[in-house]
Amino acid sequence: MFAPTFGSSCSTASSFGTRWLKPGRTKCYMIALTEMLISAIYWEALYRTPWASFVPDQYYEKAVKDILDPALDRVPESWEPLPIPPRSKSPSSYSGSPFRPSSSEEEEEDGESKTDPTFHSKAVVGGGSVHTRGQKSSSSGKRPRGSSALSGTTKTPKLSAQSSAGQTGRAKSNIPDPAEDDGVIERPRRGSWFHYGIRVQELLHQTIGFPRYMPVKAMMKHLHLRWRAPEYWRLLQTTPWDLMWQNRVQTLVFFQYSDIHPDMIQALPTILNFMSRWRREYWERLHWVTMDPALDYQASAELRSISGLADLYQDRKDRCSTFDAKRKEMMVELSKVNIWYEPGLWVVPRDPCYWITRDPALNISLPSQLATVDELERSRTQWATRRSDNAFLNLAPVELTRQLLSDQERMQNPLIPDPSFAHDDLEDVLAALL
Repeated sequence: MFAPTFGSSCSTASSFGTRWLKPGRTKCYMIALTEMLISAIYWEALYRTPWASFVPDQYYEKAVKDILDPALDRVPESWEPLPIPPRSKSPSSYSGSPFRPSSSEEEEEDGESKTDPTFHSKAVVGGGSVHTRGQKSSSSGKRPRGSSALSGTTKTPKLSAQSSAGQTGRAKSNIPDPAEDDGVIERPRRGSWFHYGIRVQELLHQTIGFPRYMPVKAMMKHLHLRWRAPEYWRLLQTTPWDLMWQNRVQTLVFFQYSDIHPDMIQALPTILNFMSRWRREYWERLHWVTMDPALDYQASAELRSISGLADLYQDRKDRCSTFDAKRKEMMVELSKVNIWYEPGLWVVPRDPCYWITRDPALNISLPSQLATVDELERSRTQWATRRSDNAFLNLAPVELTRQLLSDQERMQNPLIPDPSFAHDDLEDVLAALL
């Protein structure tokens, strides 16, 4: 494996594309190149690796295939062009509380204040284009990919049917048209790319493992047009956060209780109680929809008929602000406890995970869209939609993957919240720790 510093070199880009990759070179070059691409993609450094743009698609596609292979049993070698903070000296400790990675000030007003032109991302692990054209449900569980939207493809912007299908009562404005929602999630690249016809860009500092993209500012209005308040309200009535809670990882995966410091054992019920109490706010942050704050809720009989619909936007904003304040208090309270990494302990992503909904003209139900996005990006459910341990093992430190508990050991080490927990106030939750 080549040293990570090679990944940041742009002086070799030209020669890399014209000399190293000529047909007829030995197979070892292909293996070495694929390994480097795997590391660059996995560690989200592809966009800061200039020579990668000279690599033929077959090498990139081979790297993507290897990353998505369920048989992958290792974490690729670190590939980070920029300096990163040193890891904890304890290989088995998670660098910080599960509540620490968040900074929810960014979510205010649906993130419309973010205009950094350097944003870029990987929408799906590996970054290959994903096709969900005409997809009505995700029951197949497959991740279809194709070549029609790979890097270099030019989309011809045209007015989507969503504009004419928009809810009444919205003021029209001269904003750029989206591309057609053709069911394609383009390969992420430097600058921006299309995700179901909406141009997106990278969230630079998103917590690793979570979706790292957001709509460019000009596309926010089009997502407002795609948002159907009554349908979203009906989805909320199904309480999808309860399903996320029920299907969560419910045991320790890497450690047994006999391995854990007593302070952490004492803190676990408090963390689990917090997760249970704020499960809706977790889910909303992981499925961030761009509600239209200017929607006229008196514009149609359907909008007027749903009690409380007009308060949906402000209610979420207020609850998320409270959630963030409580999380910060929890962080302070647990700052003296070394919380080790376990997938059953929910992480608060630093930035909201934007949910790019489909063009309403396609008539794809919102529950079906939710099933699809949760299948493609399983971290949105804190691994509740996982098919195997690989969903979180690919993100875990390599030292932990070597000490994975057996099924029997996991059953002996459950993660159980306090059965008497019925507290709405953080003060009551924290009292359980004392």
